[in-house]
Amino acid sequence: MEDDDATESTSLLRGRDRRSRGTFTSFGKRRHPEEDGALETTDDPLMTKAYGDEQAWSSSLPQWTWILQFVILAPINIVLVGQIALLMTSALHQTPADGNPVLPTYLLVVGLTVLLLLPMTPFIHRFTYQIPTLLFFVFVGCLIYNLLAFPFSPNARLKHRFVQQIDLDTGVNNVSLSGLDGYVQDIISVLPSAAGQPLCCGDIPLVASGGLQTCTWHGLAPDVVPKDITMAPYSNRTLKGYKSWLAYNATFYNQSATFTFRGRNTKQYRLLFDSPVSSVHIEDGATDPRFKTITEKGSYQVRLFPRTWDKTMTVNVTWSEEQAEGQTGKVMALWSDANQHGTIPAYDEIRRFQPIWAAVTKAGDGLVEGWKAFELR
Repeated sequence: MEDDDATESTSLLRGRDRRSRGTFTSFGKRRHPEEDGALETTDDPLMTKAYGDEQAWSSSLPQWTWILQFVILAPINIVLVGQIALLMTSALHQTPADGNPVLPTYLLVVGLTVLLLLPMTPFIHRFTYQIPTLLFFVFVGCLIYNLLAFPFSPNARLKHRFVQQIDLDTGVNNVSLSGLDGYVQDIISVLPSAAGQPLCCGDIPLVASGGLQTCTWHGLAPDVVPKDITMAPYSNRTLKGYKSWLAYNATFYNQSATFTFRGRNTKQYRLLFDSPVSSVHIEDGATDPRFKTITEKGSYQVRLFPRTWDKTMTVNVTWSEEQAEGQTGKVMALWSDANQHGTIPAYDEIRRFQPIWAAVTKAGDGLVEGWKAFELR
């Protein structure tokens, strides 16, 4: 009994009581036989050299081999996966501003990050707890910053789309901006021409832009047509103001109709139909027999891009199941030249007064769209 008490007292004096050990005292250290209360002679000699909780056979390996293994595994993975991650990030980081969902982008980032850090898995236990703790705090700080900081800056600007539409018959002039809901209203609020005007906003985009919000108001009148351009062969008509920018003539017979039109100072046209046409023939236009001019379901519009300015266009269209009489639609001309200041004042105004974190671009083929409605009677 005296011997047992002496042994216990000696153990307490030497600090070998297992109850006195802290939670993290053995983290990252080799195990000692004294901690289990067993004699050194009864311990497995391999386990006395194993690192931490590694398997016994690892004790026969040199301690520096994990560095060599990491050097062999990490560079190949970083070069391959890292380049893919950089390419994906640079290609997709602006797509949410175009109305695309952000979840696929985030999932790609998470997946590539896991693959990038995967070579660290066999060696993570050799790092002390200070390193993952530091990385955790860095993660929390970056997360808080990204949730609270304004998402756009002069180096990462929000792109919004501009178009100005004019009814050349009535003179109604509307300017529209399409962009992310909330931000596009902030851009319009700093424009002098939109001050005091009610905004007409909706989620129906002017172009296929992923459901971006579109806001419309009465804007500044454009000046895209010089005053000295004649309207031959329509010069015998008395056309003033917006009406002189585009002239057309339409004839029809049975299920076919022929449109002849000419715009001023433009090389872009559109024909819009409320009912789809089944065939289109453009006078002096080239065709390729390998491709169909019109799909089986028909087409609601025809886009024309002549190579010369102010070219007179002649287009013949046919409806397969309906008569041409009574058909409705629009004849449209487009203008996109904004190099000279004052040609499109509404566009110049946005470029001047928009916030530094915004960038304007055009919503479609043209910055200004002038159209006239037709009804075949």
